[in-house]
Amino acid sequence: SAPHAPELEEDESIVLLSLDNKPFEQWVEGFDEGTIFTVQPKIDGCSLAVRYEDGVLVAASKRCGSDVLGVARKGIPATINEPGVFEVHGELHGWDENSQKRSAKALNASGTTSGLHFTAYRVVDATGQELATLQHLRGLGFDVPDTLTCSDPRDVRSLHAEWILGRVFDRFPTDGIVVKVLEHSLQRELGQSTGAKPCPHWALAMKHYA
Repeated sequence: SAPHAPELEEDESIVLLSLDNKPFEQWVEGFDEGTIFTVQPKIDGCSLAVRYEDGVLVAASKRCGSDVLGVARKGIPATINEPGVFEVHGELHGWDENSQKRSAKALNASGTTSGLHFTAYRVVDATGQELATLQHLRGLGFDVPDTLTCSDPRDVRSLHAEWILGRVFDRFPTDGIVVKVLEHSLQRELGQSTGAKPCPHWALAMKHYA
């Protein structure tokens, strides 16, 4: 499930997490055997955090913190069936190798996001686990990334090799895969780094060189 995040009512800042890209073996050795992970495409676009209040879209921000609500609202649901404060993180992207540049250019202009698409991948302070959260987002009208689960790190490695060969996640423009801990309770326990660009300890980006 994916409840709203009431603490955001006191903190109006929108913070998008960055992804660490340390070696996979170094990252995964910190988890107990049998830990379940999700594997998703690392979509090559422009990261956005969008906030709803009582179901109405009220804010959209890029990673740098700049407000892009005026442009972003053209490609993101204006209303959803969700009470309270509800923050969604996702990626605005195109469908070719220049999607990241196209997405950023569109959001830096006063023009249109025509031809771009928003894929949501996170709800701030969600409870339960990743698959349920994605199902909830889909029910609210968002597109969500294709998601696979693994309990064996060797399977994650195999999926990374399949991605390099273009055999998985091929409906998205990607520059890697993202590995996450399935359970939100474990995500909260693991926490995130501090600093200007906080990284979750429960997620990892794997690119060509990972």
